[in-house]
Amino acid sequence: MKAKIVGIKEVKTEPKKLTVSQITALFFYRYRDMSGWRVPDRVLQSGNIVHSRLGYNQLYQFRRVYIHNDEVYHIVGMPDKLEGDMVVELKTYSGFSRKEQKMAGIVAVQIYLWLTGLENGKVVYFNTKTEKFDKEVKVSYDPELVKKIFTLAIGLQKDIDNFVEKYREKTKEIEEIIKI
Repeated sequence: MKAKIVGIKEVKTEPKKLTVSQITALFFYRYRDMSGWRVPDRVLQSGNIVHSRLGYNQLYQFRRVYIHNDEVYHIVGMPDKLEGDMVVELKTYSGFSRKEQKMAGIVAVQIYLWLTGLENGKVVYFNTKTEKFDKEVKVSYDPELVKKIFTLAIGLQKDIDNFVEKYREKTKEIEEIIKI
């Protein structure tokens, strides 16, 4: 995929940054954060160790600009691995998180394909309980899907930002009530 300029437009807003991790979290994990549940640090550390041990820790960061309704977004991410002309995403899971990890992997690969300009990728799934690879799913770049992913993610992030603003306003009420 070669980059091409389709139009130049002056945009007067500051760019906003969205990472691939933030986008996948918006779809598959954020609701847990909002309800008070969080992935334990030991689970996250274990996933990082498995990534490193299996060689899924390439260090190149990719960044592209995405314009949505005259707002500029810097989309940033580091694919787990680049194999020739293919993006490879490793998803580790234990029994309970398999479905979410499968979907998150496909979303991540679609964004990484957009970021890198590559056409093909795959998601490999590693079961941390059995210490084995379970499955491999090939993914082809789909520009319409990526556009839908970005539109949904930006909308969700705006909803969360609005909620946080209202939440902060409400919590200020306690200061007025207590008057310390």
